[in-house]
Amino acid sequence: MICNAKPYEGKEPYAFVCYSHKDEGIVYPLIERLSRNGCRLWYDSGIHAGEDWPEVIADHLQHCSVVLYFMSKESVDSHNCRNELNLAIEIEKPLLPVRYNNAKMTLGMRLMLNNVQWIDCPEKPTDLIIDRIMMGPSLKTCIGRQDTNVLVQEYRLPESENINNVVPVKIVNFEASIVDNEIINNKKSKPDKSVKECTEIDMDTPVGKNTDDLSNETDILLDAGRVTQEHLQNDNEYVGEETIVDTRMEDDFEQTIVSAPSIPPVVVCLSSGICYRCFRDITKIGRGKTSDIRIVDSDHRISREHVKLVQLEQQCFISDMNSSNGTWVDGKKLEPGESMEIKNISEVVLAKEVFLIAVNESALQLWNSNLIVGLKAEKTDEIRYLASGSMELGRNHIWKSGALKAPNIGREHATLRIEGENCYIIDHSRNGTYINNEKNRIENGQMRQLVTGDRIHLGDETIAVTCIPTKRSDEI
Repeated sequence: MICNAKPYEGKEPYAFVCYSHKDEGIVYPLIERLSRNGCRLWYDSGIHAGEDWPEVIADHLQHCSVVLYFMSKESVDSHNCRNELNLAIEIEKPLLPVRYNNAKMTLGMRLMLNNVQWIDCPEKPTDLIIDRIMMGPSLKTCIGRQDTNVLVQEYRLPESENINNVVPVKIVNFEASIVDNEIINNKKSKPDKSVKECTEIDMDTPVGKNTDDLSNETDILLDAGRVTQEHLQNDNEYVGEETIVDTRMEDDFEQTIVSAPSIPPVVVCLSSGICYRCFRDITKIGRGKTSDIRIVDSDHRISREHVKLVQLEQQCFISDMNSSNGTWVDGKKLEPGESMEIKNISEVVLAKEVFLIAVNESALQLWNSNLIVGLKAEKTDEIRYLASGSMELGRNHIWKSGALKAPNIGREHATLRIEGENCYIIDHSRNGTYINNEKNRIENGQMRQLVTGDRIHLGDETIAVTCIPTKRSDEI
């Protein structure tokens, strides 16, 4: 098998790939995908005829920025791989191990990799694995512009794998029909005895809707738990914040029960107020048809696939997909291919589009909100958002940029409060709060409704107000 990605031979930082040739059916397609995404890699196909093999290996190890180690049963047993790792550790090169198919390590290998965090790679790697590898801190300097000329091959399982000995634990070609509140598997006329009956059918599924394709939205409620098929993708794997799988097998019949997460992992809210719940490993945002969230952009300053969100367990990262006009997250520009973690709620700017990304509890608040209020301190340009409840304004609540610290602002000057689809401000100060001009003063204890375009004057500080009614869209 020949790899379509050429080993990197330039002067920029690169990663050295340590692997066993017995794994080339998995490693070469992995190298091709990483190279296509802009990762500079060197592997031993870069050794030319007549060259001294050990010297070339040692020289590229000496000058690499990181060692990408493909850890498998074969590479663990490989004498050459051990020599390469020993030299890498001796010359203090960072290691980024990718453990394939739960490969077991020898005691000696455990000793070498004792303090190194690895990435677990399934039998057939997914795009999520590529993103996890590229987000490794030690690999950041090795990433440049994408190379779409690299042809990508399909993964090939090692010849030693005997698929007849593999016990399936995923839903594979599972086809179900709903007839008279019963589940009948199309491969077997009798249902699984361990599942006594189907007690209820989710009536949200329209009558006559094709349920043979599990990529469609199909919810079935069993006495043993809830089967949610609407988020099954990528080889029928459920992607969510919290997944519980109960697999029951009798002969060749398989039933899998998956629980849906109670909190949406990520919520994206566009400037139009449309909010999306994102359950996928990877969510692409741009103006093109291939993006999962499409943004209308008549100026074409937003790329077809501008950014992507990558969800890793409890973390979410945003990554610029080598866009033409750049991406700004909380005021910081992302370089092409650069990633940043979203830790709470962040503002993202793509050309003229400004939208919010929220994770975990903030995502739940944003999703349940009927109104988002944006507050911009005009002196410092700092922006804060309120999606539910209230926010205090005053010297006891100084913003990161220093806004609200002026001495003529009260310690607890005013309160912003969202009630339903409206936002109100309540004054608590001695000097008063003004809306838009000096004649429009709110006295102590008074409440006034705010609308988009209002400007709040507290002492020497002015805060511009934007109110965005929200609309929930389908989850993606």
